[in-house]
Amino acid sequence: MPPEPKIVCPSASLSLQGLRLPNGLRVDSLTARASDVALWTEPFRSDLRGGGQAEASVLLSDVAAMLNAAAPSGLREFRLSGSAEGIAVEAVRSGVLSVRVRALVALEVRGGTDLAARLLSAKVFGANLGRWLESTLERMNPLFSVKDLPLPLRLERADVEPDRVVLRLTMPPASYPP
Repeated sequence: MPPEPKIVCPSASLSLQGLRLPNGLRVDSLTARASDVALWTEPFRSDLRGGGQAEASVLLSDVAAMLNAAAPSGLREFRLSGSAEGIAVEAVRSGVLSVRVRALVALEVRGGTDLAARLLSAKVFGANLGRWLESTLERMNPLFSVKDLPLPLRLERADVEPDRVVLRLTMPPASYPP
């Protein structure tokens, strides 16, 4: 029979700021709340008996910084803005001539773990270069994965706001470490 927990609390919360993910994306904030939490000290273990919820905020300026550092397909000078339609992306493609690329992308949750960008439309000097941008996006996806976070989370949805994406997550009842 396992030992009794050292600490039992009806609710607990954790708040992290400025989390840097392996792909270079900065998560501005991550706040998690759980209920019925039990903690052991030797060795450390926690049980999230009641599960919980979490919310993460990713600034679009931080997404642009990640994209500028990666320079996918030679694109640079990224600017992003959110709206009800999706995320408007502007960038410059360098070559013999520099051309401005404009695209509209939607965010979609894949399998409860990954957040991916899906191309809705793209224009370069009025030409439709959708296939080229689709392949660029597929190489960049996923933009965010719960597998990179130190909590047992499931990604439920992503809400696009003018300057950020707010991720809504759930935590199933679980032990940590597993």
